[in-house]
Amino acid sequence: MKHKLKNIKQDNTIRITYDYDIFVSVKGNRIINEAHVKKLIKSMKESYIPVPIIANQKRGGSYQLIDGQHRLAAARFLNLPVYFIVKQGLGLKDIQRLNANTKNWSLDDFMNGYCELGYEEYLRYKKFKDKWGFGHSETWALLSNTCSASHGANEGFRDGSFKVKNYEQAIYNAQVISDLQRYYEGYKRTNFVMAMLHLLSNEKYSHKRFLNKIDYQSTKLVDCSRTEDYLLLLQKIYNFKTTKSSKLRFVDF
Repeated sequence: MKHKLKNIKQDNTIRITYDYDIFVSVKGNRIINEAHVKKLIKSMKESYIPVPIIANQKRGGSYQLIDGQHRLAAARFLNLPVYFIVKQGLGLKDIQRLNANTKNWSLDDFMNGYCELGYEEYLRYKKFKDKWGFGHSETWALLSNTCSASHGANEGFRDGSFKVKNYEQAIYNAQVISDLQRYYEGYKRTNFVMAMLHLLSNEKYSHKRFLNKIDYQSTKLVDCSRTEDYLLLLQKIYNFKTTKSSKLRFVDF
């Protein structure tokens, strides 16, 4: 089937420049990954394919960079021409959407971006994560006061709607779990953290009792592949040499 050339419309003209300084970053955009820039430099040295970057024209003759900051950095290093398209009305949300579709943005990128924009909940999230050293799944669960490391929660985290449920409780739980480092070096493992949060959500659970029990059973703490397996292990430790009436059940045997 032949297509008529007259039906082709020109929307965005590709422009070319060596003036790298006319491009400015959008506030909240991810931090440049130097390793990725080096990889692009190596590739461009071998063969420079002019893939256009996307920019949003602003006042004063500068362009906000929407997509292609790593390509721009590599082109600057090699003194190569920059090919770009100007599309009005784009911003941070468009950058995130564009990169999320290509799986380029990590949770760190979203976290840092929202922190730079001054999102209070993300500033608290980052402060908490940096202090306690847990991964994103564990940090999200702790600050959301849940026992589940739901991957579906990433969507809420990515779109800027994340909310801390109970900061004081999260700090307490993080401290309790961190106290177990002396008994188990895998205390930051996702499934272990989820199992401990399950225990801590039980109103009858006594952490003092658990520490007394684990003092002479620490060798029983081993890596498990599932949260349920950790729960079973913790249940056995917690109920060791305990009367039937005082036993707690966290998971069915």
